[in-house]
Amino acid sequence: MLLAAVLVAAGAVVVAVVLGAQNPRGAVVAAARDIDAGQTITSSDVHRVQVDADSSVSLIAWAQRDQLVGHTAAVPVVSGQLMNAGLVGASRWPGAGYAVVAVSVKAGQAPPRLPVGQTVQVLFTAAPNLQAGTRDSSAAPTGVVAQVASVSAAADGGQGARVVSLRAPVETAQRIAAAATVTLLAVNPD
Repeated sequence: MLLAAVLVAAGAVVVAVVLGAQNPRGAVVAAARDIDAGQTITSSDVHRVQVDADSSVSLIAWAQRDQLVGHTAAVPVVSGQLMNAGLVGASRWPGAGYAVVAVSVKAGQAPPRLPVGQTVQVLFTAAPNLQAGTRDSSAAPTGVVAQVASVSAAADGGQGARVVSLRAPVETAQRIAAAATVTLLAVNPD
């Protein structure tokens, strides 16, 4: 009888350990705010969250947060994102063959909410031909596709004006940078 009770108790401990290893629960590190690529991560950039995570998910335990704090973000990190070791190191942003270009948009030239990562169609009119001193007013706007990298209020405090940083292939980013005006349309990627 005593042997049976010991075996049942031992079996319960083994099951608890195995289930705990398969579905660890604990405090891990998440981003407390958006972190730009190349930015040094500070203790105020991260916070503690409790998660149930499969063991195949590589996360940084809260007790190991020093693996992040004081290190450089390799890629942009969005607020609330669970952190892992692959997010720190030499900057890999915007990536080979890509550039980030900032555009100023006034109210009405972009959707009111543009989350980081949103795919947008950038409609623009060409800049004036500086050699000829004129612009072809009959030229229709052309468009390219880019991805929102960040959004901030315009420095001049214009009503509803924002600066939107867009990630795009280098040639596309150059076309956007040369545009006289831009309008952004949020689209679903193909």
